This record gives sequence, structure tokens and C-alpha cells, in this order.
Amino acid sequence: MSYIRSDPVDMSKAVREHPDFIPKELTTHNFLEAIKIVTTSKFIGRSFRTDVCGDATLDTKVRGEKLFNILVEGVVRAVRHVTIY
Repeated sequence: MSYIRSDPVDMSKAVREHPDFIPKELTTHNFLEAIKIVTTSKFIGRSFRTDVCGDATLDTKVRGEKLFNILVEGVVRAVRHVTIY
């Protein structure tokens, strides 16, 4: 969030939550795998205690930019996959 807009971010409220069913580490592959999990039956019946997936206490503008770019790359891959077929 702080990459896009840092003024509404209150880092004193940042929390950590690493659900066991979500892949660890910030990579495009793991992000895409996490998307598969939360958009399929693998996710049904599972929930987050805090609505955080990861460690928000480590948020920085640089990390936010990395996550943003991974999200954009994931969306681009999904669109390309759909337009190919």
C-alpha cells in the first residue's frame, strides 16, 4: 500500500499473518499459486484472522513496488493466457 499511497498507512497497526495454505516468499510463481488457491475449492472454508496475508510490519515503499510489479505481471499473464485461447 505504501508504494501507491503512503499517507493513509498507520504502521503501528501492521500485523503478521502467514496462513499455512498460502505459498511463502514474494515471487510471481507463488503469487499465481496463491491466486489459484483463493479462487478454487482449495480455499473454501478457510479464512484469515486479520485479512493480512504475509507480514505487513515489513512494509516499505520498495517492497510495495516489488509486490505491485508482481501483481501487474500476474494480471498480464492471465490476460495473455485468456487472449491466446
